[in-house]
Amino acid sequence: MFALGIVVLTLVQALTDVGARQSLLLHWARGETRVFIRRFTAIAVPGSVLAMAGGLTVVALVATGADRSSFALLIPLLVVPGLAILSMPYMVGLQAGGHWRQATTSQGIGAIAGLAVGLVVMIATRSILGSAVQFVVAEAVTLLLAASAGRRRITPVDGEDAPGVARDYVLTSSYAVLGWGQGQVDRLALGAWAGASTLGLYTFASQVSRSLAEASAQGTSSVLRADLGQTDSSADRRTLGGIASRAMVRSTFLVAGVATVSIVGAAVLALVLDPDWRPALLVVPLFAASGFGTAAAWNITALLQRLGLVARAMWVRIIGVGMAFPIAWAASHSLGLAASLVVLREIVVALLLGLACGRSAPVRGLVTACSWTAAFSLLGVVALWIF
Repeated sequence: MFALGIVVLTLVQALTDVGARQSLLLHWARGETRVFIRRFTAIAVPGSVLAMAGGLTVVALVATGADRSSFALLIPLLVVPGLAILSMPYMVGLQAGGHWRQATTSQGIGAIAGLAVGLVVMIATRSILGSAVQFVVAEAVTLLLAASAGRRRITPVDGEDAPGVARDYVLTSSYAVLGWGQGQVDRLALGAWAGASTLGLYTFASQVSRSLAEASAQGTSSVLRADLGQTDSSADRRTLGGIASRAMVRSTFLVAGVATVSIVGAAVLALVLDPDWRPALLVVPLFAASGFGTAAAWNITALLQRLGLVARAMWVRIIGVGMAFPIAWAASHSLGLAASLVVLREIVVALLLGLACGRSAPVRGLVTACSWTAAFSLLGVVALWIF
């Protein structure tokens, strides 16, 4: 039930604050955001509540083998997207102004507070209400801290409001929704083709190997968006591509570090978990290689956004969705084969996004990402062969 609630939550957030955050971060320095923020907040906050209510109602009606009344425990999730939208201008303002420490601290303290309160509620009620409350507290505390820091540190930027922010938001949100769809198609295809047990092992291996890399990719792409947003509007495309390429090289080394941490973590987990999890842990080194393509794709998407070419990324994402089916087929035969196709998908998506950049393609960054992907893939294959 909680997993279904999170599916609805991530879809609503993809439609609302994910695309808006990325667009605001890119346009903030040019002062094109004031009217958009006011109008967007007025529409998106109540709209997100209605969307969450409608989505949870639908999953409650179609869910089988569950007590539908128990979905009432997920009602706190209704306000989570709205809280995120309200904190968005402060968080983006801090990030665009270079106050990354304050922005990260706000999110970190919010996450810790949510976990602490959520655990207390979970122990007291022995239900998924604790998990739902955890999300609410995390977003509420983040909002309070970001607003407090933002009021002191965000300097208003003068400039003319422009319709480009709204257009950029629509395209970026559409791309985010396709990304959400790719994740859901992956799970549905795997469950139908390979079975629930294989789906569980695949999901666990993916979480252990990719969660840190995905967080790093999102963070580095946010920094790149802020940098690209501060470049002169007359900057030529090759200059923008060079900025993105340097960011991708830094991102690749960061992903190499967190991938190593994930591999070490998998080795530790293998010592304490039931042997039934061994097949998932064995493919973590290979799965970790996919993080380089993911990081490259996030950064290239930021470049495409700055170039006004996000629409070109749509067909690339559709290709990524289509590759979910051969991955599911491969998983029904071998988790290692499935992990190999995931690595292939991520790097192919990154290369196609680079191709969409035209003459602005961050070639050096792509070469670096491909090289590290090959190195970690080889490590993963050797680990599978040995163990």
